[in-house]
Amino acid sequence: MKLKLIILMIALVGATGVTSYLIFERSGDELLQQVVAQMKSLENVGNTVEFQQLFTADGDSIEGTFSLRMGGQQGKISQVSILDDAYRVISSSNAEDIGLTLQELQQRRVSAANPSVFETLLHAPVKTYDVTLPISGKRYLHVIFAMNDLETLIKQAKYSNILWIAGILTGGTLIAIVLVTRFTRPIDRLVVASKAVAQGDFDTTVTLRSGDEFNTLIAGFNDMTRQLKAHKALEERYQRSERMAAMGELGARLAHEIRNPLHSMSLIIDHLKDRFSPVESAQAQKFEQYVTNMKTELQRLNKLVSDFLQVSRPSHLDPRPVPVKSLCMQIGQLLEADIEKNQIHCTIEVYPEDLSVAGNEDLLKTAGLNIAINAIQAMAHGGQLRISASLYQDLQGQVRACRMVFSDTGPGIPAEHLSKIFEPYFTTKKDGTGLGLAIVNRVIEDHHGTITVESKQGEGTTFIILLPLSHDRR
Repeated sequence: MKLKLIILMIALVGATGVTSYLIFERSGDELLQQVVAQMKSLENVGNTVEFQQLFTADGDSIEGTFSLRMGGQQGKISQVSILDDAYRVISSSNAEDIGLTLQELQQRRVSAANPSVFETLLHAPVKTYDVTLPISGKRYLHVIFAMNDLETLIKQAKYSNILWIAGILTGGTLIAIVLVTRFTRPIDRLVVASKAVAQGDFDTTVTLRSGDEFNTLIAGFNDMTRQLKAHKALEERYQRSERMAAMGELGARLAHEIRNPLHSMSLIIDHLKDRFSPVESAQAQKFEQYVTNMKTELQRLNKLVSDFLQVSRPSHLDPRPVPVKSLCMQIGQLLEADIEKNQIHCTIEVYPEDLSVAGNEDLLKTAGLNIAINAIQAMAHGGQLRISASLYQDLQGQVRACRMVFSDTGPGIPAEHLSKIFEPYFTTKKDGTGLGLAIVNRVIEDHHGTITVESKQGEGTTFIILLPLSHDRR
């Protein structure tokens, strides 16, 4: 940008100098030609005017007549007069001047024969100089030359130079405005994007445009936002891990203290069922229902403790190749009844078919089931559930991971909830524990993967999981 502005300024200065030089050069030539023409008019004034004396019979009276052969003198000789010995006009090319003295004649303004455009525009009076020459019979020839041709040339050169320079400066200014606007537009976009990033929106990027001098800066800005986003995700993961570690330490103790009584209570209920079951069928059936309800609640509490431990305590994985297509098909088969019940159209796409990841199949299945169950529950009145998996390539085109996508056409997640859905105990369901997605996030983190969510209200939700490939795929 700096180089282009310097070139523009040099071009403006150069164009102004060249234009001024050409105008002055041309005006100087025309001025010189006019001076030469004036000198020739003065030298040939005798040839310009033909004078013929006519005497009366007694010789006391003299009348003079003359005619002007203007030839090439048009616009140079303004007026010719014949003066007597008292310097009074006795004959003139301007009849109104007859009878005037030389002094009166010199004071009169004489209009040029053909005023130029510049004279008309400026309304300038005609400037003259006169020459008086003696002729025969004590008569004098008075010639008035117009100087306006010379003055007009000078003014024409001056105003032409001003107009040309003004035109060049105006054009240069317009070009500069266009260039500056073109240069500053990317800066304005960067400023707007920077404000958005400063407010915490790390998804903000600036579009690269071909031929833009700021592409390097824009690419650096986009790379910076990606790094900030990754750093923020890493920081959130670290903070979440610290919270989970603290919860895990506390949860392990609580789980031990809770599970033992739960197990004892389950055994006691089984004993009571065998020992004190009523003989009558009606009471026996009612008693059986009570026992079943108690056992169900105990199992629910035990599952809640297990889920809490799974969220708070890191898993000790024994990574093995897990076929992704088989994993996705199992998830679809396990949820087939719910899918049919809610009239949901489910599609599974895996490419390539031999795609495999490194991990624990049971844990990955649990994570996939939790996401799919949430999607099915969100589409109580039907919809589409799409499960897909493919190879993920980075910006350099290198295969880095397996990309699994769970997409539904449900009502979507409100924007204010997106940052909280992976936190333990956050739920918007009446009977939800808030541990489902927390477990998913924990499983993915334990597999050294990442999970992100994209959702718009009324358009559905998409979970994107990146998992490391198994060694036989690398």
